[in-house]
Amino acid sequence: MYQRLLDENKGNGYLLTVDGKPHCIAYWDAARDSELVGKAELICIHSLSDNWRKGYGSQMMDRVLMDIKNSGYSEVVLWVFRDNLPARAFYEKKGFALTGISKLAFDAEEVLYSKRL
Repeated sequence: MYQRLLDENKGNGYLLTVDGKPHCIAYWDAARDSELVGKAELICIHSLSDNWRKGYGSQMMDRVLMDIKNSGYSEVVLWVFRDNLPARAFYEKKGFALTGISKLAFDAEEVLYSKRL
């Protein structure tokens, strides 16, 4: 997925390093789904588990949300697998709310979260 985003020059990418080593990656762009036009979409945010619960993911999310807001968006959405409970807890802690919208992706269910900026 990351290589495709890079190859297509898609979105706005971020890389957070810890002690000079890559730790967390994030991408956002305009929402890809036609029913979400006018909203930003957090396409991905991933961090290595070695440094979880040390605040790095929150730093990355805060930076991404600030950039999205500074780009003129008032709402950001993201898709996450329903069964990815740690990610969902992180998003909820950062103020994202479940929308009630879901879809199938990669033979699993994804749910849509949204946050007003």
